[in-house]
Amino acid sequence: PYWAAVVIAAPNVARAPDVDPVRLSVPVLGAHLALVEDILRYPKLLELFWSLAIEVQLYVAFGALVAVASIGPASGERRRRVALLIATTLASHALSVVPGGDRFPAWFPWYWYLFVLGALARHTLDGDRLARRGFALAIALAVVRALAFHGIGPIAAASTALGICVFLRHEAPARILGARALAWLGRVWYRFYLLHSL
Repeated sequence: PYWAAVVIAAPNVARAPDVDPVRLSVPVLGAHLALVEDILRYPKLLELFWSLAIEVQLYVAFGALVAVASIGPASGERRRRVALLIATTLASHALSVVPGGDRFPAWFPWYWYLFVLGALARHTLDGDRLARRGFALAIALAVVRALAFHGIGPIAAASTALGICVFLRHEAPARILGARALAWLGRVWYRFYLLHSL
C-alpha cells in the first residue's frame, strides 16, 4: 500500500500550484520508495510519510532485539527480552536529554520508548514482574518526555498502552476487540491512513 500511495500522491502533488519541482524529482521519489527521505533530508511528498520510515526502522530494530534475546538458554529468553526492552527504553530517553540528541529525528531511537510501551504492555499482560516494572518506568518516562519535550503525544501513547493492559485483562473486552468488523477495520485502516491527506 505504501508504494501505491507514493505513486498516487505524486500526480496529486504535481497539480498543486506552488509545488517545488524538487519534491517530484527522481531522487526524491526514489528516496520515498526506499523510505529514506528524512535520513537524506529530502523534501516530503506528503507530510505523513515521515512516520512510515520510522516504523520500518522500529520493526527491524525490534526483530534484532528479539534475535539477540534468543541467544542463550530458552528458559531465560523472555527475561532477556524484557531486560533489553527496558535498557533500550532508557537509552532512548537518554537521547532526548543529552545535548544534541534531538539532531536525529529521522532515526528510530528518538521514538523507541513509545514503541516499547506496547511490547512491555504485552509482557505485563503475561504477569511478568520485571515487565510490569519496566512498563511503569516507560509510562513515567513518556510523561516526563511529554512535559519536557513533546507535548501530549507521549501521554496519549502511554494512556493507550495502559488502557489496553487494563481492558484486555477481562474476557468481554477481548472478545469485542476480536469481532469480525473490528478485525476488518484493522486490515483496511492503514490504506486510509496513507491516502487521507490527498
